[in-house]
Amino acid sequence: MNEELPVCKEGDLIIDQLVELTSKGYGSLIVVDEHYHLIGIFTDGDLRRTLKACGEAIFKLSVGEM
Repeated sequence: MNEELPVCKEGDLIIDQLVELTSKGYGSLIVVDEHYHLIGIFTDGDLRRTLKACGEAIFKLSVGEM
């Protein structure tokens, strides 16, 4: 695994975070606000469930909208 943790902001688009989600080998993203305070964790399971529910519309959603 890479030493750098996968972090994204709640306003980042899912489509822009797919590489980050998969490339680090963790299967999750740490979601932070504009002050880099922890808001939550977005997992590859969250991605699959939302993709099943929303279809291609998922790619217009931000991480925080998931």
